[in-house]
Amino acid sequence: NMAQQLLPYKLRPPKNLSALHKTNADLGYPDFYPPKPGQDEDKMTEENVQHGFTGALFVDRESVSAQDMMLDEIRDPKGLENLGEFMTDIMRRKHEINTFEESSPYTVPQIVWMSAESRDRWLGKLAGNSPLKELAKSVPRVYESSHVEGGVTLLELVTQHRVPLARATWFTKIVGINLINSRTTHQDNAMQEHKKNWNQTFYAFIQKQSGEYDPDKWRYSILLAKWQFDDGLLDQRILRLTLDSLDKADHLNTIIWLWFVQQFLEEFQRSRTLMRLLIEIILKKLQDIYQQQPAIILKLDIVIKMLKNMLHTLFLATPDMFVFPLCWNTYKDLLRCVFVEDNSVKSDATIPKNMKRQMERYYELIRTRNEVFDKEKPDMVGKRNAQEIQQSRIIEVDKVGFHADYQNITAEYFRTNSKFPMLEKEVSTHIYWLCHWAVTKHRAGDYRIYSVSTILDIWKNAMTNTDEKLQ
Repeated sequence: NMAQQLLPYKLRPPKNLSALHKTNADLGYPDFYPPKPGQDEDKMTEENVQHGFTGALFVDRESVSAQDMMLDEIRDPKGLENLGEFMTDIMRRKHEINTFEESSPYTVPQIVWMSAESRDRWLGKLAGNSPLKELAKSVPRVYESSHVEGGVTLLELVTQHRVPLARATWFTKIVGINLINSRTTHQDNAMQEHKKNWNQTFYAFIQKQSGEYDPDKWRYSILLAKWQFDDGLLDQRILRLTLDSLDKADHLNTIIWLWFVQQFLEEFQRSRTLMRLLIEIILKKLQDIYQQQPAIILKLDIVIKMLKNMLHTLFLATPDMFVFPLCWNTYKDLLRCVFVEDNSVKSDATIPKNMKRQMERYYELIRTRNEVFDKEKPDMVGKRNAQEIQQSRIIEVDKVGFHADYQNITAEYFRTNSKFPMLEKEVSTHIYWLCHWAVTKHRAGDYRIYSVSTILDIWKNAMTNTDEKLQ
């Protein structure tokens, strides 16, 4: 060992460091600068010995400019052609670097016909821990073409065997790829057509599941739909179809479709159109329930709570979606009841107080914005001050005459026949402006005082709850 000659040390790059170029080794490695034979710092010149080695600067000084160098190239008639050749050479070299020498060895598994027993055994292995590499050797063909019935059968099979969501989606992709490859149309068109068909297929599947409602299967169907949506197999078309089912569902089936919608709330919030449809459907269903008999309303208490909770969630997350004048004019009394006057919300200790206050603030902001677009409001152009604007918002009491129907006028002005009475602040404001109208010098007629007294007397006698009367 002592007699063995020692080999000179040679600096080598780390094993996990890739070369700058796969064919040109002279370019070296990134951030790796080993010594080379004949390098400038090894030359024993008089300057290096006396003053040490100093590396040459890339530029002469910090203030150097490349303008003079580039100006001649720019003025050269062939400059544009040279620049094009330079960029072409860059793209060619980039393509050479990014080109794989060998093609991928992966091939799409082929689907084959199997007996029902063999198919069930294969699905049992898919639901278990068998490697996908082994299962890919023979994938069962569940249906022959892209018919909806065949796709529904596939989804029913994975639901029946409770196949894990990722493995069920893998099975769906394998079958879909084989169907796309079997078509004679262009591949991009075939993929778009298959995606459209798969949305319709999945919708038909969940419709069937809702009709044959089983809690475990329905939960699995919702989770599978969310997984495939995130994976790109489903898109917003399934959400639009789901809203159709929610709209047509009866009060009891509304619950299961709301569970489905809750899983996709983030996806709904990305589309203003879908959000407005969802809000309008929920409000319509809630109003339909409130128009039923009290005994029926009591039985549908869980449905009412779910609809209200959904509205609260949407309102706090995306209040701007409620700036919808047509919907607002139709359901404004209901919205005030849900967001401001709901006793269940006020008494619910699980809802933080700051959230309740936030909901009330949002309601006032959204109400103001919707009233700007309300075509039924009088034109505010030409109003001289805020006081006149406020006066223009009250009922057209000027139409009161000798033969006026004071019962209807009072009911319309104070909304005494509505299921959603006014807030105390609103009542005070209405009374103030009614009295102001009776004594203002901008209106004529001594009958105004007697008309206002009659309206207030009818309103006071119509109030059934003494706590709501303003003393």
